[in-house]
Amino acid sequence: MPLVTAADLPYRSKFGNDRVDSTPRIWAGALVQYNEWHSTAKKAWADLSCDQVNLVVILGRQGGTCGPRFSLKKPMPADRNDPGFFFWIPANLTVYGFSEEARMLRELQVRFDAERLMPILGDEIFGGKLNMPTPSIYDDRVAKCASMLADCCIEGQDEDQLFGESLITALLAAAVQNITGKVSERQVSGLVPWQLRIAKEYLQKHLVGEVSLEEVAGLTKLSLSRFARGFKTSTGLPPYKWLLKERIQRAQALMAATATPIAEVATLVGFADQSHFTKAFRRVTGTTPRYWRTDGRTK
Repeated sequence: MPLVTAADLPYRSKFGNDRVDSTPRIWAGALVQYNEWHSTAKKAWADLSCDQVNLVVILGRQGGTCGPRFSLKKPMPADRNDPGFFFWIPANLTVYGFSEEARMLRELQVRFDAERLMPILGDEIFGGKLNMPTPSIYDDRVAKCASMLADCCIEGQDEDQLFGESLITALLAAAVQNITGKVSERQVSGLVPWQLRIAKEYLQKHLVGEVSLEEVAGLTKLSLSRFARGFKTSTGLPPYKWLLKERIQRAQALMAATATPIAEVATLVGFADQSHFTKAFRRVTGTTPRYWRTDGRTK
C-alpha cells in the first residue's frame, strides 16, 4: 500500500503547541490523514488549501469553537458548532480551519483529484456545486465513515485496504448528496450473474493478501459506489464483511481438521498476526479461536 509522509501535507498554520499525526494512507486514490491539534492559544488557524479537493471532517473538540473561514477575520455563519460536521474545499482555494479557545481538535482530511470522483461515484455525480466550497454540514453517515477511517489510520490493519476503500466510497457518496441536494434516482439492484461470479472469484483468489475494491469493481465495469451497493444487494453483505466471513470460515475449517497453531492459522487466512485474527474471529463468531477450537464448535 503506498504511503506518504506528513511532509506531503504542507500545512501553513498558527495552531499552537502540538500536532499529532497518524500515518497518511491512500485508499481508492484518496489520501487520508487523521490529525489531533493541541493548543493553548486563544485563536488558532490552519490553511487547509492544496492543489486537490480537500474534504475535512471535525471529529472532536475540547472547549471553544471551530469551523471553516474564507477570511481569518470573518467567521462563516453556522447554526451549530458541535463536532461531527464536514466542509468541502475545492482545489487551489484558500480556506482556513479556525478555532477560538479550543484546547484540542480531532479531524480527518480526505484529499483527492476531482476526476477521481467519476470511477468512485460514476453517474451519481451531480452538477457544478462540487466546484464551490461549503459551510459546515452535518451528516451522520459522513461522520460515522470518517470516524472509522480515522481508526484505520491510527490502528492500521492488513484488511483495511478493502475496508478503507469501502468507507471512502460511502463517505464521498454521502458528502456529494449533501452538497448537491440530490440522490441517485436509480433503484439499487444486485449484480448480474457474470458480475457476481467474477467478484466472488476475485475475492476468493485474494483471500490471503491485499484486496482492492477498486480493482474488483473495474472487473465488473462498475463504479466503486455502484459495485459496493450491488454486491451487498446480491449477497446481503458489503464486500469487506463477505471477505472477512470467508476468511473466518477457512480458519474454522483449518482448526477443525488440523492441529495447526492458531498463530499460523491467522497467517494462512490473511491476518497480520494472532491478535488481529482473534479480534476479527470474535467479531464474526462471538467467541475466540481458542475457545471455538476446544469447546465452541461442538455446541
